[in-house]
Amino acid sequence: MRSMWFRRNAALFAVLLVLLFLLGGTNGAQAAGRVTEGDFSFHGVALGDSAEQLHKAWGEPVFHKDTRVHGVAVRTESYPKDVDVMVSRRTDRVVDIRVNLKWQKELELRNHVKYGATSAWLQRTYGKAERQNVGGVFYYIYGRPASKKQTAPSRAHDRLLLELDSGDWHLVRFRLTSLPLTDAEADARADEADPEEIDPLIESKTIDTSSLPKTETPKLTMGGLS
Repeated sequence: MRSMWFRRNAALFAVLLVLLFLLGGTNGAQAAGRVTEGDFSFHGVALGDSAEQLHKAWGEPVFHKDTRVHGVAVRTESYPKDVDVMVSRRTDRVVDIRVNLKWQKELELRNHVKYGATSAWLQRTYGKAERQNVGGVFYYIYGRPASKKQTAPSRAHDRLLLELDSGDWHLVRFRLTSLPLTDAEADARADEADPEEIDPLIESKTIDTSSLPKTETPKLTMGGLS
């Protein structure tokens, strides 16, 4: 009887150990955090969507204006509660979404992330990241995970930016963008074989001399230049 009781309880103990191990592994994965494909869309609109898809989902903007961001020609469309969407004037597709969470404090992104979320909670949700200073504004910046579908278009420039308050580093704004973040990055993209969003007018920083008359290179002679 005693040996039977021992074997039965030993089996139960082994099952409990397995369950604890599985739960611990799950919690560890959650604590590590990672970005997901769903993080790169907002209320049914994603980077790369057409302006038609944007207007079908959100309606017409309150107002819009044409501008440039690091050389990229865009149309900024503004919606209520300080939400701005930038559409490339070259491709007519969404390249930037900016949401001021101060005016939408009830809005939750994922895993209860909302205005005021701490740095620890942000990194637990999206993964460990270093604060980056971009033009005097501090962000946690995450790249878009690579698509497992071979037929899916490349979105290598897509990024999630979580803007932080410079006091205690809590979340204040949310941004999705495929635009360059600096002039240096814009220059680097202009050198790529097939830059997707860089405006053709600024793809080269050099002066166009194709229309100037062709002259031979000056030659140095004993009497001077000829």
